[in-house]
Amino acid sequence: MSILDQNIALRKSLQDLCNARDLAIEEFTLAGECLKRSEQALNEITSHAFPWDAKPHLSLEKFIREIDRRMWRHAFDKTGLMQYMDGKARKEFDKELDQNPPAFTMENCRENLLTAASNADEFFVRGLVEFFLALSKRHKTNTNEPFKVSRKAILGYAVSNFIGMTVNYSTYSNGSDRVNDMDRIFKTLDGKKHQPRALESAINTAWKESNVFEDEYYRIKGFKNGNMHIEFKREDLLEKANKLISDYYQGQALATGAAA
Repeated sequence: MSILDQNIALRKSLQDLCNARDLAIEEFTLAGECLKRSEQALNEITSHAFPWDAKPHLSLEKFIREIDRRMWRHAFDKTGLMQYMDGKARKEFDKELDQNPPAFTMENCRENLLTAASNADEFFVRGLVEFFLALSKRHKTNTNEPFKVSRKAILGYAVSNFIGMTVNYSTYSNGSDRVNDMDRIFKTLDGKKHQPRALESAINTAWKESNVFEDEYYRIKGFKNGNMHIEFKREDLLEKANKLISDYYQGQALATGAAA
């Protein structure tokens, strides 16, 4: 059964979003034409009378590209597709939008959103396997061998003690991103909406009082050596994760995961 069990739908239909995008471009174009006429009227009387700050900061081309970027991100987020994208898929998504965002039209929506929906399971499972593979000391250098997620794990270089104990957000450790990805995986397995950075924020708040955070999903303890010890409390979600890992490795026997 597909992990992504939903229709591609928004509160506002895709056609409504496309119509709003076209109207915004039309109005921006008209506004630019009005400003040009205003400037021309003043220039007929005297030069440099038109305030420079009154001119739009974006050209029409840049305006359209920025709108298209924002509309695509909105559509992927509201359809739930963004939650199924692993770090690699999200970087590719952001890179494409930054470099050459496709026009947010109905034709492009049908093609890109349906393609993303058909690949959602693949993206999610790939991200799940890569995340847990990095936690398994025994198998992290061998992507061809199956492994099993155990109840406890250690996330290295994930704790900072610079100003109190917090989740390490430096680009060197990627601790913040890894914690966020872990929570995305478990929330998705549980059929819940993932709120980006919510777990990191909750951990930092709890660590102000002690070095232990706990909720219904995890018990997380931070150490001054930078290690984060994690206990996964939901056995049912671990079973789901291990089933997906087994399927990913085409049913090969799972090795025993190393406990923290």
